[in-house]
Amino acid sequence: MVERAHVRTGATGTVPPTAHPDIVLITRHYYVVIENIAYFYRDGNNVFIRLITSEDYILNQSLDAIEPRLDKRYFSRVPRYMIANHDAINAYHPLKQGKLGLTLRPEYREPVYVSKPTARKFKQWFEV
Repeated sequence: MVERAHVRTGATGTVPPTAHPDIVLITRHYYVVIENIAYFYRDGNNVFIRLITSEDYILNQSLDAIEPRLDKRYFSRVPRYMIANHDAINAYHPLKQGKLGLTLRPEYREPVYVSKPTARKFKQWFEV
């Protein structure tokens, strides 16, 4: 079952004191630290978060609103419909016409590609 969630960053009065300072997701009763996030993705008009445990939660914010709140060392916009955690990307491989194919963990339901214009930037980010 998909649960509705709200994305927040930084320490506020709602953040439990024992949690990691980089809390990204807060629902009514559920907190997620950044290390547990595999990727964010858009499906139709909805944005979801997929955890490393393969659980999905629906968010009430766009990828454009979420992206600036994430540490660019660990998260990158791969295709336009996804922001992936570096640790969730197992590998990438070259495809025709300069594109890259990504292998994600947990798997996404369809192949994920990095476009030719962003492939070089992605490789530099991934290799760091």
